[in-house]
Amino acid sequence: MRYIWAEPRLKALFVFIALHCAFVMSFESMLPVLGRDVFGDADTSVNLMMGVGAGALVGAFSVAGIRSEGGRGKLFLATAFLSGASLLVLAFAGSPTVAVVGAALMGGSQAAYMAIGTAMIQSLSPDAMRGRINGLAHINIGGTMALMNLLNGWLADVFSAQSVLWVLGVAFMVVVVLSVGGGTLRGIYRGVGGSRGGELARVAV
Repeated sequence: MRYIWAEPRLKALFVFIALHCAFVMSFESMLPVLGRDVFGDADTSVNLMMGVGAGALVGAFSVAGIRSEGGRGKLFLATAFLSGASLLVLAFAGSPTVAVVGAALMGGSQAAYMAIGTAMIQSLSPDAMRGRINGLAHINIGGTMALMNLLNGWLADVFSAQSVLWVLGVAFMVVVVLSVGGGTLRGIYRGVGGSRGGELARVAV
C-alpha cells in the first residue's frame, strides 16, 4: 500500500477506479427498484442484467487488441465518460427496451474501462510486486462496489432509482471532466511514460 501511494500513476489509477466503482458500477441493488417503480415489474431487473452482461462481453473484447499507450489512454478517458453518460440513458428510459439498451451501454463502457485500468495497473507494477498490487486492486474494486451497493439500494428506496442513477452519472462525468484539467491522469490519457514495471523492480525489492 505504501508503494502504491508513493507511485503517482498507480495512486491516481487506484483513486480514479475507486470513484468509478462507487459512482457508476454500484448499480445492481437499484435495478429491482427501477423495474418495480418505473416498469411495474421487479423481474425486469433480470433483463437489465442480461443487457449489462451482453454489453460487457462486447466491450471487453473490443479493447483486447489495443497496444499503444496513447490509444489505451484515450479510450480509458472515453469509456470513463461514457460510463457516467450511460447511467443517464438508464435513468431516463421510457420503456424496457430503451432501459436494456442503456444497460448494455453501461456494461460495455464499464467492462472496457475496467479492462484498460487493470492492464495499466499491471503494466505499472514491478514483477516482484505485481501479484500483491493486483490483489489490492481487486479489494479496492470489490470493496468499494459492495459498500456503495448497500448505500445506493437504500437511497433508491428513499428517493428513487432514477434519481440516484442520474445524480451518480452526472457526478462521475464531472469527475472525468475535472481529471482532464491536468496532473497525473492527464498524462495517463495521453499515454505519457509507459510501463515502469521493469524500471521500478529494483526499488520495489
